[in-house]
Amino acid sequence: TGEITGLAYAPNNAYFLTAGADGLVKRWPVQLPVAVNIAGHADVINAVALRPDGNWIATGSNDKTARIWDRNNGQPVRNLDGHPDAVTAIAFSPNQAWVLTGCADKIARLFDGNNGQVVKAFAAQAGAITAVAVHPNHQEVAVGDATGAVKIYKTADGAELRALAPHAGPVSGVAYLPSGANLVTASHDKSIKTWNAADGALVRKIDLPDAATSLAVSINNALLAVGANDKQVRVLNIA
Repeated sequence: TGEITGLAYAPNNAYFLTAGADGLVKRWPVQLPVAVNIAGHADVINAVALRPDGNWIATGSNDKTARIWDRNNGQPVRNLDGHPDAVTAIAFSPNQAWVLTGCADKIARLFDGNNGQVVKAFAAQAGAITAVAVHPNHQEVAVGDATGAVKIYKTADGAELRALAPHAGPVSGVAYLPSGANLVTASHDKSIKTWNAADGALVRKIDLPDAATSLAVSINNALLAVGANDKQVRVLNIA
């Protein structure tokens, strides 16, 4: 009943998860498999991510917590502590070892998903972090913020690798294609952009009828799902 704030595809592409400003996480299609309700956050859920094996869900909330849950029964696994403000973005690494979070304090943090410890905190950006993604090679991460900026950092030392041409509005989603060849970004400026992951060159721009609020790419590199302010989820053919 509220704005769609997060999207995540299942590894087998059979369904995807949505998180909303109404505090709910839903699974689509709802009948496949049986839905599991997750409750525990004390405020709006801003982001949701599904671990590549499909067993864990990670969520970030205005209650300043990031949490990991068992997808099969909805029970909590562990918290990712240390955020001084709302957790506004979250993503698992493709190898399942890390969880990358974005916070309203303008900092993205990399956590060890197995023990909940901080691996690295990246440099503060100009605005609240609104979207995060880990490259399939695990050597870099992409971080978007409320000013429209998207920056790429090295995971080894946290150094900034490059900055993409900024969006004209807050970035609402970043996602690497599983092949690692491209990065896709979505923004409140009513656009989706595809970039060359190797050099940051713009490949394609797609205009939307309303502000994009969330983004997810399917495991087979073929589809992307976009949530928008008009309460619609659109599935696009990447090709």
